[in-house]
Amino acid sequence: MPARARARAREPETRVELPVEYRLAPLGNVNEDARTVDVTWTTGAAVRRRDWFTGEEWDEVLVVNAEAVDMSRLQNGAPVLDAHRRWSLDGVIGVVERAWIEGDKGKATIRFPAKGLRAESDEILGLIRDRIIQNVSVGYATSKAEWDRKGEVPIRRAVRWQPHEISFVPVGADAGAGTRAGLHACEISEKETTMPLDNNRDSPGTDPAPGTQATPQPTPQPAPATPAAVDEAAIRGAAVAAERTRAATIRSRMRAAGLPDDVADRHVASGLTVENLNPVITDELAARGTGQPIRTPPNGLDETETVRAGVAEAILNRYNATLFPLTDKGRPWRGMRGMEIGRELLHIKGEITRGLAPMQLAERALHTTSDFPLIIANVANKTLQAGYAAEVRTFLPFCTRNDLPDFKLTQSTMLGEGSDLDLVPESGEFTSGTVGEGAESWQLLTYGKIIGFTRQLLINDDMGAFTRVPYMFGQAGARKENDIVWGILTANANMSDGVALFAAGHTNLQTGGGSVLALASLATMRTNLRKMKGLDSKQTLNLVLRYIMIPAILETALEQILSPLLYASQTSNTVPAFYRGLQPIVEARLDASSTTAFYGACDPGQMPTIDYGYLQGQEGVFLETKEGWRVDGVEVKVRHDFGAKAVNHRGLQKSNGV
Repeated sequence: MPARARARAREPETRVELPVEYRLAPLGNVNEDARTVDVTWTTGAAVRRRDWFTGEEWDEVLVVNAEAVDMSRLQNGAPVLDAHRRWSLDGVIGVVERAWIEGDKGKATIRFPAKGLRAESDEILGLIRDRIIQNVSVGYATSKAEWDRKGEVPIRRAVRWQPHEISFVPVGADAGAGTRAGLHACEISEKETTMPLDNNRDSPGTDPAPGTQATPQPTPQPAPATPAAVDEAAIRGAAVAAERTRAATIRSRMRAAGLPDDVADRHVASGLTVENLNPVITDELAARGTGQPIRTPPNGLDETETVRAGVAEAILNRYNATLFPLTDKGRPWRGMRGMEIGRELLHIKGEITRGLAPMQLAERALHTTSDFPLIIANVANKTLQAGYAAEVRTFLPFCTRNDLPDFKLTQSTMLGEGSDLDLVPESGEFTSGTVGEGAESWQLLTYGKIIGFTRQLLINDDMGAFTRVPYMFGQAGARKENDIVWGILTANANMSDGVALFAAGHTNLQTGGGSVLALASLATMRTNLRKMKGLDSKQTLNLVLRYIMIPAILETALEQILSPLLYASQTSNTVPAFYRGLQPIVEARLDASSTTAFYGACDPGQMPTIDYGYLQGQEGVFLETKEGWRVDGVEVKVRHDFGAKAVNHRGLQKSNGV
């Protein structure tokens, strides 16, 4: 066997984690009737890879044969994606109908959904038919690889790997770019071999035909041979590379923890291993916490906090200069595009960004430094609260807030008026009385949504998405509260006594011609509230009509009743001052239920009618952020814990209007 085919082990096998990677391949035949496309998804050709943290480069070669390629995913309906959009179902445009290995190539038949089922799929199939889209890219994970560091550029051969999905892509701008959408365990075996880089070559002088991709063949099994002499130069080179990686990792991690460079240099010189790095960082931080206090600027913020606050302020000011005025902290960042901000934040952290492609720069800004996710959270939270405050919650005047400590079913207890106070004569005894009791049960429910801020938003400079979308969700939270409370009135569900909230048995429902919005129907509401009996039906509560809740269509009619501009010719037509003092509440949600019905309520301080509440300490909408799992970026989860329930019918009135 030629010397270049001999291999010998240098180090024991190690286990590392590698990201899902992509590589391009050409399209095949299109069958429009069956809505299928034949593709060659790999030829295994060498692809240049680079570690953007250490600067190390190597060529990756895929071994393409039945033993090396795990076809289980492709042969069981793997997804076909639009440009590797793995984070949502919207990215799925087809399915792998059939996949197989043919010689040294991976091939597949891709099927698109039925025509008209998904517009994006129809459009992409048409572009493929017209040869506008001409490339596919396979996303795969390597589970076992062998290194060959003999040549000038190291070679990593994937000897066991699994394709996950096939994507249609526009151009192969950077075939070597990977993604950090997920890490997969990989066994790495160091080999010293001089096998040719392109497995398609049978001899050193044979090149693939012009316009075709070179495809690797399975790595030949070495024949038993006498071990060759140790290559000391290769060993030294590997040791230098490992030491460079160790030093870079220690310095980067300590910088991220806020430790000075001299501390990192000291631990690099001491021979500290990466495995023992975390405890050392913890000890260093603890020592600084118990030693000399860190000096902070007069405003109480350290440099990192000042930068974060300034960037957040500039983004907010760009969204709404009136709500979020600019100060000295934000002026240096004013007018900067998203990618410029990301690059500057990485520079402040000591990261090298020279030569990074836009996608790589965006990925590092969103993942390798904590600044941008924290800034996004700050900006999103402020605009979320601004949106929540901007939406009018029309139910607040006649309802009672009652926050709850947990999500358990809660009872709002109503006490009866009790027995009358009896006269107690001199030296007489006090007699016992009784108090009736009733209760309405309700609980908090959680509402929410996850928002994804992706690398694409950062690259496209869509910074408005960081503010506009949370603002809209803040408004949505307030609208949800309105929907729930007003839905209680219009649903007219049964109370704990088995009678509907508004019913003749509750003396709070007017029907027929006398219920039309007029001074007479308002007078009936007023009288009913005055004469309302308590829970024990013993005492008259003398409740006072305070609020009139009407649909939008009756707004003008109510104004004409309560605020007449003409003097009445007869005193019987005069609107008394009491009614002119009623507080109208106009709610368009009532129109959907009835355009004639309207409601009345007493002051909640006199008689609680509808209770609403939040989780204690969590009023309104809240958000949490984390590094994206479903999206390639940062995920923001909007959460709203809210509940409401009619707890007493006695302070409410309704007129059907017909």
